Amino acid sequence: MAETPSADVYHGTQSANLRSILRHGVQPSEDEFRSGLESDLQEAASEHDLDFPVARQECVFFYPFKHQMSTFNWVTEEFEEPDAECDRRAAVVVDLEVVSGRVFTGEFDLFSDIIDFQFMDEPDDCMMSESYSDALQQYAESVTEVESMEDLSEACAGFERPEVLVEGGVSPGAISGWYV
Repeated sequence: MAETPSADVYHGTQSANLRSILRHGVQPSEDEFRSGLESDLQEAASEHDLDFPVARQECVFFYPFKHQMSTFNWVTEEFEEPDAECDRRAAVVVDLEVVSGRVFTGEFDLFSDIIDFQFMDEPDDCMMSESYSDALQQYAESVTEVESMEDLSEACAGFERPEVLVEGGVSPGAISGWYV
């Protein structure tokens, strides 16, 4: 039976970041290391007459399913206080019903291909796309705005590994839990 997304989504982070996230929310990265990818993505969408309604650099990334977090090494307990000294992986649970920014879904594996093609000339067996430009185009085609949380399941259904993007970040009030 296929898993159905709820309004809860999951953001992976280092446990050392939990105190700040619980205080300030989950905010877009200020790092500029992906700005070239972002401009290439906008250009590819424009070249192919695609409506790409989001600046991914201004979004926060989430997984719609808890099992997607299984690649992280963590204890599946919720704790009273985050351990800032610990370098374990953690997940922050966010209730999308409380989020004020626009919400989008897309195929995470295609964005992963975009990143991988920066370091590879040829696709490997794990990649979905044939080239950097193909990955850009396919990813831009995959990104869809979710108008209501009732539409989230349908929006995620066609993806191998769906991602959820929230424009502008998430306030602390939208955080419904966290796990280390």
